[in-house]
Amino acid sequence: MNTAAMSSIDMTAATCWVCGGPTVRFWRNSEFDAASCRRCGHLLATHRRNASAGGTDYHLMYEQGDFVASLGATRRRQAGRLLDALGALASPPRSLFDFGCGRGFFLEVARERGGFDLAGGDVSQLALDGLAQRGLPALRLDTELPFERLELSALPFMPEALTFLDVIEHFPGDLGARLGRFVRGLPSAVRFVVFKVPVRDGLLFSLADLARRGGIQGLGRQLFQSGTYPPHYQYFTRRSLDGLIEKLGLSTRAVIDDLDFEPEQLGRRLASKGRAVRALAGVFGRSLGAVVRATGRADSRIVIAERVR
Repeated sequence: MNTAAMSSIDMTAATCWVCGGPTVRFWRNSEFDAASCRRCGHLLATHRRNASAGGTDYHLMYEQGDFVASLGATRRRQAGRLLDALGALASPPRSLFDFGCGRGFFLEVARERGGFDLAGGDVSQLALDGLAQRGLPALRLDTELPFERLELSALPFMPEALTFLDVIEHFPGDLGARLGRFVRGLPSAVRFVVFKVPVRDGLLFSLADLARRGGIQGLGRQLFQSGTYPPHYQYFTRRSLDGLIEKLGLSTRAVIDDLDFEPEQLGRRLASKGRAVRALAGVFGRSLGAVVRATGRADSRIVIAERVR
């Protein structure tokens, strides 16, 4: 989600927007500062924005070969798990709008399965072109006020579910207030809201944190997506994501914890970090995946939440 509204924020705030707990500095480096809540563990970052990235489609800021291919494999697999969970609900939605649809991996899998009315929205022209090529309805999201100016009535159908997959972490500041207004204003036909976010409870984040404390900062910077625009301003914990769901007046119906990479392709995801990192990730990717599955310490969480009538 590339939006001018995603600007630097004041890191001097002493309390966490999620739970109101006190905050403490987590990490300061040449590219960003991050503060951590002592109560719920939520991370909030201020990035020193890469000025050269402002006019670039955010999709083109990543390595376009191995990285995108590996990312696509993960997102398609996760899409299958999410669609399974939606289908298992007592009254599953039959229409979906993917907010910040990106390269369209989720909508692609949903279309292959069939049985859904589908649409997506994004600020990226590349993303909108991808929807057009698939013959799917598309909304161009406003770059400054994408929540506030979303016009679902412009679609040929009213979606029963909105998905925010790897989206809300790209917005700074108090998301509780902003998303609260958005959710309260949704048409009554929208029954479900789905969030997928990175969580710091995961093993990969923990290893990156350990490495950066030892002076090796590359993986940690990548997890915050520093140097790209928009980067990660928010880094959730399972507890802080639960807190956001509560703030929005939603009721959790299903939770999916998932690897955010394919173990056998981890080296491809880290291709931009150099041959040494890529080779090391290739060797340890499968072992890391096995440990994550055994411990449950996945680096991403999906919550399917229902609006309370």
